[in-house]
Amino acid sequence: MGDERSEPVVPEPIERRGTAVSPGLGIGPAYVVDRRSVNVPHTRLERDQVDAELKRFRAGLRAAHDQLETIKGRLNQGEHRQILKAQQLMLRDPALVQRTESLIKDELINAEWAVSRSVDQVREMLAKVSDEYLSARQFDVAFMGERLIMTLGGQERDSIVPPEGSVVVAYDLSPADTANFHRYKVAG
Repeated sequence: MGDERSEPVVPEPIERRGTAVSPGLGIGPAYVVDRRSVNVPHTRLERDQVDAELKRFRAGLRAAHDQLETIKGRLNQGEHRQILKAQQLMLRDPALVQRTESLIKDELINAEWAVSRSVDQVREMLAKVSDEYLSARQFDVAFMGERLIMTLGGQERDSIVPPEGSVVVAYDLSPADTANFHRYKVAG
């Protein structure tokens, strides 16, 4: 056997293309945002727990609305601000609220599970609409639902904190997600 020396293995760079949210080119380490991490607990309730769960749901609605108001306050007038206003309106949508409350009362399930089911129903309906603008609103409904579910679970929805100089990689981001990115000096 001869003297076998192997060269160090250098991984090939991976290039991904996506939709830019601002002009220019950003190069840096990837900061991946994975929305699949939203945990939806599935808990069955006893009949005597329903009133407390309804109160918790309504408190979650108010808290999520207030979170969006805070984020809106950091933004100048523009499309992102309008989308956040629309999400606030969704949180007050009587059909969504009634559907969620009915699921809590009738099926004896926790608020997060009921919100998830209600939001999924609205998203499915919007996905079938032929109007492209209305169909795209399913993502706004999803972001609103995620915020509400995380608020109900005591998690802070705005915990996306990319390191300085990184490139944020995600399938989709809400205006609330992107509102704080300038503070973190991301590269893209």
